Amino acid sequence: MKILFLNSWYPNRSNDTLGNFVEKHIEAIAQNVDAYTCSIFSSDTVKEITTIESQKGKVKELHIYYPKPKQILFFKIFYSLYYLLKSYRLVYRYYKSKRVTFNLIHVNVAFPIGLLAIWLKSKLKVPYVVTEHSTSYSKKGSNLPFYQKVVAQLVFKNASHILPVSSDLKNAIERLGVTTPQTVVPNVVDVHLFELKENLQSSSIKFIHISTLNEQQKNISGILKVFSKLMLANKLIELTIVSDGSIEKAKELADALQIPASQLHFIGKSTATEIAGYLKQNDALVLFSNYENFPCVIPESFAVGTPVISSNVNGIPEYVNNSNGILVEPLNEEQLKVAILSIVNNKSQFDALTLRNYAISKFSYEAVGEHVFEIYKACLNVS
Repeated sequence: MKILFLNSWYPNRSNDTLGNFVEKHIEAIAQNVDAYTCSIFSSDTVKEITTIESQKGKVKELHIYYPKPKQILFFKIFYSLYYLLKSYRLVYRYYKSKRVTFNLIHVNVAFPIGLLAIWLKSKLKVPYVVTEHSTSYSKKGSNLPFYQKVVAQLVFKNASHILPVSSDLKNAIERLGVTTPQTVVPNVVDVHLFELKENLQSSSIKFIHISTLNEQQKNISGILKVFSKLMLANKLIELTIVSDGSIEKAKELADALQIPASQLHFIGKSTATEIAGYLKQNDALVLFSNYENFPCVIPESFAVGTPVISSNVNGIPEYVNNSNGILVEPLNEEQLKVAILSIVNNKSQFDALTLRNYAISKFSYEAVGEHVFEIYKACLNVS
């Protein structure tokens, strides 16, 4: 079965971590299908449309870059639309020249590349499905731009199946008036890379936060405020913050809160192997987001046997519960403090092997890949 993955988000030469969770999904599905990916981005480094072919494991990748618009906003829209349409035609001609016949198209993140899927559905006479990750549809008070909402509705309604990463996101898509069948398929984790940790032999109680450090979504200030108070009372508490985003504002706040450098550690962009190592060294992962679908770092934490403290928002409570972590209400710093102290007072209250077995059964490449493959077969009416 040949599948063409069209990705709105995907690692590229301008941003090598963008949509890395999409890349993991495709790697999982590629265990069962012949996978081709196509991703289109604007770039400061090209003066004309440029295509780059590559092979990554079992996945055949095509990246298309077009010149980044530098005009005023009104012209930027038409400039981008012009190059997107040219890129879409290029995609069609490229695979036609390769004589590749696809059985199905899989869109990752409906806006904007779902428009290409609609066109190719007509040209190639093949159905498409959509995996959606975006928090834009589910975050409280979300006000989608009109054009994005219209495009998303069009893409969702013309799909054969939608694969949101959480039930909360599924409900949000339905609120757009979409009646296309949906099946929740969570994010994946490479359980062979994220191996079970050994028992930690340390007098310190170590916590870790991993995110982009987007304050509006991740509430980094809330995390630092709570830890600053706890660290003042207990010198054994440590927090490590890992981010592929800017850490300067977080550092400034930490300084203002007078958090000792010996108890707070900042780490920049890291590889998956490095993140697996960090998670193994800590007693709990801490998230305090205001809104969230289902971040990959949660199943990664489970896979190594590390419990999760997280705010009770959107898709997270579908996977985090009292058997594998502690949920707190968003913005409730007192509840976060109590949850952290619960780990401080009893580091071994969660069984690492139980957490890992849950990750294997629910989020492994094998589990997710087989789940999606069954959806493909249903869409194509094959056994």
